[in-house]
Amino acid sequence: MFELADKGTIFLDEISEMPIHLQSKLLRVLQEREVMRIGGNKIIPVDVRIIVATNKDLVESIAQKNFREDLYYRIGVLQLFIPPLRARKDDILDIAFQYTKKEKEDTKLLENPTVKELLKTYLFPGNVRELINVLQRYYVYCKDEELNEKTLALFMQKALTPGGSKQQSDSFHLKEPSLNLKNNEIILIQKSLVKQQGNKQAVSEELGISRSTLWRKIEEYGL
Repeated sequence: MFELADKGTIFLDEISEMPIHLQSKLLRVLQEREVMRIGGNKIIPVDVRIIVATNKDLVESIAQKNFREDLYYRIGVLQLFIPPLRARKDDILDIAFQYTKKEKEDTKLLENPTVKELLKTYLFPGNVRELINVLQRYYVYCKDEELNEKTLALFMQKALTPGGSKQQSDSFHLKEPSLNLKNNEIILIQKSLVKQQGNKQAVSEELGISRSTLWRKIEEYGL
């Protein structure tokens, strides 16, 4: 991977999830600017710019002994903080419309005033990935059904506001669809595996879950 990215840029997502033993290897690559192929004995020089991303506090991870401090200072030269989606409510509909048009789905749902309010009120603790995941599930399950805000709300399982009143929560409370959750997960994963031609990284990004969770689900369901 680093060899292919020579003279270019490599993006490492979810850097906080990298095991400690791999962190030490990454640190060596960054320090020595060289790699060696698996099973090889030839040192290959590389000139690569690194961009990493994480949704965790790496300083806290260092304190918990889950992330190397020396690697943190090596990769943390220029740091950019992107506010969570709940702090960028004006972006929610733009992202939803962009995804819907990209997937060539009907945008009629997003033009519904109640849906707009629902999306802007929901906290989306999973940020953009959760927003995309909610829309994906909606369009998969409701392909041939009427587009409406009640159906969309079925896929929003978390509270709309932290510490909100019971009355406020009840106003958006809907019964869960009478579907087997395990079967639903299997269908979603199978559809995504076919669509992404077996690319696990692409599947995990499409479904809004980590690669480790995806692998666990694949093994659990025998996919």
